[in-house]
Amino acid sequence: MKHKLILFSIIFLLNFTSAITIQENTQFKPSATTTTFIFGNNLTFSSVEVYSTYLKLDNNTISANSSVGNVNITIFNFTDSYKKFNETKSNPSATVSYIISNFSSGASILATKNNIAWTSLTGNSTGYISFDYTGSSALFEVELGVMPTVAETAEESSSGGGGYPTYKPTSEELEKGYEQSLRKNYKMKFEVNNESHELKVDDVGDERVTITVSSEVVTFDLNVGETKKLDLDSDGFYNLEVFLKSVSGFSYWKKANLVVRVISEEVVVDEIIEEKKMVEDVIVEEFNYLWSCIVLGLVVVLVITLSIRQRKRT
Repeated sequence: MKHKLILFSIIFLLNFTSAITIQENTQFKPSATTTTFIFGNNLTFSSVEVYSTYLKLDNNTISANSSVGNVNITIFNFTDSYKKFNETKSNPSATVSYIISNFSSGASILATKNNIAWTSLTGNSTGYISFDYTGSSALFEVELGVMPTVAETAEESSSGGGGYPTYKPTSEELEKGYEQSLRKNYKMKFEVNNESHELKVDDVGDERVTITVSSEVVTFDLNVGETKKLDLDSDGFYNLEVFLKSVSGFSYWKKANLVVRVISEEVVVDEIIEEKKMVEDVIVEEFNYLWSCIVLGLVVVLVITLSIRQRKRT
């Protein structure tokens, strides 16, 4: 329950045990450090251990150990496979060593820094990953995933794209079915029949995603479990299909798990007729609505005219 109070055991480095009640937006500062921890909602832990420079959260451990300088860490709400935390520093030269748990052994992990794909990590034998960071304040996100084959972050940033990752699957990957989790504004560039194309995620909802595929611009919505087939070169054959496998995450951190595959299927004439019929039905519907409005307007005018004549006679 969102506002349910949960009691946690807090074990300090000085062999002294205390207790704290953690609820939504709770924040506290260990007496032995300048570090402040702020919790989001929907977090559950069997225990919390607070040390002078790091915090251990069991079962979703995030430890941050600073070698020098003041470091403030904000922990946002996260799920087992998604961690999000902010690091603010008064001393950019300080190195913070992170240890993060609750991944599986050998899992491929993608870490982003300030919304840009940053580094690729692998879960060790016990499901932990670790990395060091030296630099200014940063927002980190860690989740299951891999680095883009080509992460054109520099190009995207210089063109005003905000530094979002762009993935480039190979022809072999597309033939098998290329699976990738994409957030809003993430892109995929690929070739079909020696022509370059781009897929961009415009929006991710609770159970659907909005996608634009170009060079010939086509924008469409997909619900979870749906597949969209595209004829990219208008030759009468579908040559690409996009399948929305699932949607995960929360708020504006939602991501769409897509499977993109190159195909070669003849466009069925019945499907073309059906699409044409749908367009015609819309046109007829709009025409009928317009005609109804005109008729109604004429009736109103006629009634008013007759009413005025009747008054003049009396």
